[in-house]
Amino acid sequence: MERLNDEMERLNGKMERLNGKMERLNGKMERLNDEMERLNGKMERLNDEMERLNGKMERLNDEMERLNGKMERLNGKMERLNGEMERLNDEMERLNGKMERLNDEMERLNGKMERLNGKMERLNGEMERCGGESGQLDG
Repeated sequence: MERLNDEMERLNGKMERLNGKMERLNGKMERLNDEMERLNGKMERLNDEMERLNGKMERLNDEMERLNGKMERLNGKMERLNGEMERLNDEMERLNGKMERLNDEMERLNGKMERLNGKMERLNGEMERCGGESGQLDG
């Protein structure tokens, strides 16, 4: 009986540590989701800016001779925006990789939790049987 109690305590400690780890992983996932939402908002603003600049470039083509200097400045801005878009795309790929690793870790932890729950159920059954047997011995 004492061995079962020790095993139960050990399993409870293990489950508490796993629960703590899962809570930390959930916190990380929430922070990653917040970061992805922020990046998505930034990408939308950059897309709006790029569309605005593309419209401006079409209008400026009609005045190309007179506005050649202005076109060069806009082209520089487009290059910076494209660089920013590439950086954001790289960041999104990195975040997607993190999300995949976190999902794999969550699946692994869920499997561990299921195995621990099975052990707990078996131990509870053994404890119930031990309790019933001790009651029969008393009678």
